[in-house]
Amino acid sequence: ITNDWFRETNNIYSLWLAKHHLSDDIILLEGDVLFEPHLLEEIQRSPHPNLAVVDTFKPPMNGTIIFANLGIATAMILKKNQPVDFDYRGALKTVNIYSFSRVTFQDHLFPALGVSVSKGQTDQFYEASIAQLIAQGDLQLATHLIGNGNWAEIDEPGDIREAENMVADAEQVKKIGGLHVSGTERHDARRIDLQLRGRCGRQGDPGDSRFFL
Repeated sequence: ITNDWFRETNNIYSLWLAKHHLSDDIILLEGDVLFEPHLLEEIQRSPHPNLAVVDTFKPPMNGTIIFANLGIATAMILKKNQPVDFDYRGALKTVNIYSFSRVTFQDHLFPALGVSVSKGQTDQFYEASIAQLIAQGDLQLATHLIGNGNWAEIDEPGDIREAENMVADAEQVKKIGGLHVSGTERHDARRIDLQLRGRCGRQGDPGDSRFFL
């Protein structure tokens, strides 16, 4: 689809324009995000129909964040709703990659987008509608921690240099034997342990994991 009002609107309007073209489960991602290809395979294998890829929040990260309990989002907070003294403890940074089921899109997300568009709120991010659905209890959104996976959001020239360094660092890790994870206890959610193991020796890369209990 083409958004003829691209300069005057935001991604909430672009996504709404695609409503007649999306009739299946989808992976929604933004074009300014650099990530490792295996992440898409992990998303496809996830048992959760609705999922947000996240990273542990740490400065100087900024933007939309999620708070979660046992791997399920309890709140999504957009940047504009984060005051100067905001408490980021336990926050997860969205990576701007999501997956949604067809039912969620048709029955919940698209109607929510339509309400915003009908009110002329086309300058917002589509995360505003996702955040509202979570707050209303109409969307159960699982979180997928990107862990040691490399990713970067490219918004300005400095971000490009950071992304180039990220790729170079990844190659250096391979040369010294890959990623090694040592676990000293099991996480309450077995999913987290499996994700940690999955970071090692993936896609033919060197590396291993050991858990000492």
